[in-house]
Amino acid sequence: TPVPGASACVTALAVSGQDTARFVFEGFLPVPKKERRERLEFLQGETRTVIFYEAPHKLRGTLDDLCAAFGAERSITLCRELTKLHEEITKTTIGEAVRYYEQNDPRGEYVLVMAGTPAAQDAAATVSRPRSKYARIKATTKPAIALGRLAVDENIAGTVITASTAYGT
Repeated sequence: TPVPGASACVTALAVSGQDTARFVFEGFLPVPKKERRERLEFLQGETRTVIFYEAPHKLRGTLDDLCAAFGAERSITLCRELTKLHEEITKTTIGEAVRYYEQNDPRGEYVLVMAGTPAAQDAAATVSRPRSKYARIKATTKPAIALGRLAVDENIAGTVITASTAYGT
């Protein structure tokens, strides 16, 4: 049994076997499908470990959504009933978790600790997402203002952006 921490997310992260250097806590995903899809799309380029909370009656749907958004091979740790009698900590892939819960009923509250996007996959997303966003912003304002807005929106303020990166040349 892990030693209880200030919150379940920190306890789960500590025992997950996932990278603990940097993480982001997402809590419960939005219930409305459009908002949920948008949140998962936003997280697709996230390189930090991602932590979610989930109720047992929603776990199967959430795992299906995670599988669709991040792929069946993404590493995930499912932490159930932490510090309680029926505690379970399972490190697996999202696809394996989907298959397991097709045959087994989820019980108890879950903390899902998912690996971030591998660096190689992140490189393409890091360049393509800002470029398309920059093009949309540039259509309505001057290039220098568009770059400033992009830096704030993408949380990349202070990052060196070369002209070739910004203009796609």
